[in-house]
Amino acid sequence: MRNSRLLTLTVVACLALVAAGCGGGGGTSPMADGGSMMPDDGSTMPDDGSTSQPPTMVPTRTQALADPTTAVNVAGAMTQAAEALPGAGSVTQSSNVDSGNITTDRVQVTHRYSDTGAGTIEIRNGTRWSIDISEENLREIPYVEDPWIGVEAGKRIQGGTLYVDLYTDDDSGYSEYTTTVGADYDFTFPGIQVGGQYVSEGSNIDLPAELNGVPGRATCTGCSFVYTTGQLSMTGGSMTFTPSSGSPATTLTPGATETFSELELDADYLSGGIWMIVPDDTMSADDYAFGAFADGNDPFGSNIAALQGTASYDGDATGVYSDKTGGSTQFGYFDGDVSLTAIFGGGSDLGTISGAITNFEVDGSPANGRLDLGTASIGSANSGFFRGSVTGSDDEHSYTGHWGGQFFGNGEADGRPGSVAGTFGGHSTDDVVSFVGAFGAHKQQAAVQ
Repeated sequence: MRNSRLLTLTVVACLALVAAGCGGGGGTSPMADGGSMMPDDGSTMPDDGSTSQPPTMVPTRTQALADPTTAVNVAGAMTQAAEALPGAGSVTQSSNVDSGNITTDRVQVTHRYSDTGAGTIEIRNGTRWSIDISEENLREIPYVEDPWIGVEAGKRIQGGTLYVDLYTDDDSGYSEYTTTVGADYDFTFPGIQVGGQYVSEGSNIDLPAELNGVPGRATCTGCSFVYTTGQLSMTGGSMTFTPSSGSPATTLTPGATETFSELELDADYLSGGIWMIVPDDTMSADDYAFGAFADGNDPFGSNIAALQGTASYDGDATGVYSDKTGGSTQFGYFDGDVSLTAIFGGGSDLGTISGAITNFEVDGSPANGRLDLGTASIGSANSGFFRGSVTGSDDEHSYTGHWGGQFFGNGEADGRPGSVAGTFGGHSTDDVVSFVGAFGAHKQQAAVQ
């Protein structure tokens, strides 16, 4: 589920997201095979905003998970996140919950652009932590499938280490085009009367003309120009002007060829992913955190109560799992295809949404299994925020958990949201496997009345 497409918006030639993306599915999992989420180069970073401690080496995620206590506690945090109810706003599902089991984290993703075209992405969890994709310890996730790209990042924060996988379908960037800027002449075709412009592309002419007030004749084979009364702009070929007085002829040629850059912004991108915090005190189970988040540039702001009909959304899902089979804790990535159907009710009944995640790849290999995203009621606030239950199974386990999301993409011709993104999680009934992930999907067909 991956390729190596790079987004020109990013720092170091690579951008990032979340949301429905193909996170770790293709290739071997950095968590499972001893590869690292960040380079093992001995690099150091200071604690987040703190001057009370000296710079501390950033351990790789693999190094952190090699500790048995850390592995058990991360798996526990993942299970808590899988069973948590997603929170609205930017959709977030994590191990930090309130008394109602609703996620208290609020992770937002902000894409930024500069005049030079370089871009960064900031991921912020309120005042708890933040990370910018321009910071150190950045690595592109390989083999991510279009339209997604992904990066791994990590940094020291107060009291621990933060790891983030980010995916995005933002295809903003600078494009270049080359054009010929015409050379302008004080020129008149007495026989051509124009009200606006006369455009000639590759034509042959032999006409009376005046250049700088001097009468004569203009000839040209295969020349291109734009002519307005009194002004000739040559853009291709060359024109010969021969004065009637017998003076030497003058050759009129085009201007220079110039290359221009133009910023093209994606007005409706999705971004999302997962994060993990490993505390410095590995014995402190309460300080571990795990979660998933989904965000977008264009939350649906139209009147959801007025929507009717059905819309289908297809896209991608990605996430991380833990497996305690055999007494040891292992971690890995999975990817899948997500399909959703929204039935908009109109009026007081706003409708429902449901779907499934299928066609799984686990650590790069095809795997059997299916997750059903149970029917959820579409809300009236937070871009139609919804949440429901997850059920599913594979060859060895049955799963339960929760999912949630919201709509994005205004301005569609049929008035319905152009995309949907959210989070999901599940835990096996035998207490062996847990997983947490994010998804993003785009509308595939117009609503059916």
